[in-house]
Amino acid sequence: MKNYRLYALFITFLFVGACSTDDIVDPGPVVLSDAQQLRVDELNDIIHELNETDPDSPFAELEGLAGLGEARIVGLGEATHGTREFFQFKDRLFRYLVEEHDFNVFGFEADFSEALFFEEYITGTDHDLDALMEDKMIFWTWQTEEVKAVFEWMRAYNDGKAPAEQIHYFGFDCQTPRLNVDALVDRLEPLDASFADSVAYRMYNIRRLTEIDPLDEDDWADEYGNFQWVKDEIESRTPAFLQVISEKEMDLINRILRVVEQCMDVQYAYQYNGSDNPRDPYMAENALWILEYLGQDIKMAAWAHNLHVHKTEAWEAFGSVLRDALGADYQAVGFGFSQGWFRAYFPGASVKLQKIDSEPIAGSYNEVFHHAKYSDFYFRFDDFPGESSWINWMFENPMFMQFGSTFNGNASNYYNPVNLGQWFDVMVYIDQTEASQSL
Repeated sequence: MKNYRLYALFITFLFVGACSTDDIVDPGPVVLSDAQQLRVDELNDIIHELNETDPDSPFAELEGLAGLGEARIVGLGEATHGTREFFQFKDRLFRYLVEEHDFNVFGFEADFSEALFFEEYITGTDHDLDALMEDKMIFWTWQTEEVKAVFEWMRAYNDGKAPAEQIHYFGFDCQTPRLNVDALVDRLEPLDASFADSVAYRMYNIRRLTEIDPLDEDDWADEYGNFQWVKDEIESRTPAFLQVISEKEMDLINRILRVVEQCMDVQYAYQYNGSDNPRDPYMAENALWILEYLGQDIKMAAWAHNLHVHKTEAWEAFGSVLRDALGADYQAVGFGFSQGWFRAYFPGASVKLQKIDSEPIAGSYNEVFHHAKYSDFYFRFDDFPGESSWINWMFENPMFMQFGSTFNGNASNYYNPVNLGQWFDVMVYIDQTEASQSL
């Protein structure tokens, strides 16, 4: 079994707290070592310049990413949860994969049942997109102009197309049970209104797990008992339901039920087993279910943080589970930056605009990227020749900067040792960034 505990501690380290900087030396004036200069030179031999992150830009400069088109799932990371260029380029890359390589699903690190409202919008239902993003989106990270542009493009792409030719949007996250319980009850109500009321009653506390005081062990046992009752009752009623709805609709009901259970397990782990949290493997389970649910020709781009999409076998992350399941049919794209603006929580405060203007840490990946011949670029790790100094250097786990929704103002706290060649197939680097634009 992969090491959940080590992975979760690393996630907590990056997303919540800051690390000790006792072993980090202020680089002072920037003078590259001979070894770092060699790495810059070797990097310059394989990088592809990015002139635009704007999703409306032509695709010509993306042809170096054509190999991603052979995958079933492409994980698209981000080094922060609040960077405009990361969001824009993921939108641009998704459009490229749709129009040039027949991709047809955008999966998001977003609540499963939350995403069903946006799937309705994208496939033609007359929803108010601004209201949906304000009322239904659980995480502030996606309530941005950049994500809104994704939805608008997907709806425009689908306009006038037959259902079989349309593209889709699904969420694969499983942290918050509220909308999932609501979705389950809503789908059961026309099948058996009395039973739907019983499900709502049994799941009253489950629905509010993220809103009420933490449960003790006895209360958790009661709620798992309530869940099991609902699961057993749905199973016993399935033959009758299938007289009214299709197997596909029943499959969706059962997946929503499964996501409720996943949310319970994740919340229980947050409370009692924080270092053994199954969230990432559950997200991968949901992504694989989406492929099966939508059909054999489905190809998905999956939007999440670097810490989820990476494929290293050291920890059982979303991406590593997919790599195990799909082999090279899962490809991981990492994102990096060195300086600029972004949005993030400041510890003890609200989300705010923040900026990094310090030089990258000496000896880090970011230092090499910062001195490349192009300010913005991408490359495939497989394009380094076998004799490249990068091969052995990456096994030394150089420092790389990335963080999630929290930033304490000191960039050096967020450099951590990684082998990027084991983490990702492709790296996208934007040297100077702007913050994502809140709605």
